[in-house]
Amino acid sequence: QEDVTWAGHLYPKAADTLAALKDRGYLLGLFSDKRRSFGQQELDQSGIGEMLDYVMFLEDGRPYKPDPAGLIQVVSALGVPAEEAMYVGDASQDVECAQRAGLASGAALWGSVDRDELLRRQPSYRWERMDRILDSL
Repeated sequence: QEDVTWAGHLYPKAADTLAALKDRGYLLGLFSDKRRSFGQQELDQSGIGEMLDYVMFLEDGRPYKPDPAGLIQVVSALGVPAEEAMYVGDASQDVECAQRAGLASGAALWGSVDRDELLRRQPSYRWERMDRILDSL
């Protein structure tokens, strides 16, 4: 769920949506191909880091998405069965990664650079605004 921020600034309704998910009892993880030094800085600046139960940035030796190995590791660390997990992303490789990991996929259209390519991957869900995720759960 790397697409809740851009350069440390939150997308509209991001913090409220994450807080609502936490209030509903969902575990929240972040799986990103960003380097930890940059990604952690964004989390610190945005203030959402404390809402996340598990964070995995790109580490040496971990393959880039759409390879599902890292995402499978995140879901396992959270203790969530694959059939109860969802990965939301703003790029086609995010949807492919979720599909290859056996998870539901969500298209974050609010942050997508290439909407057409993202939607061609046939995500399980798609939303124009982040708060619309709450309507799907």
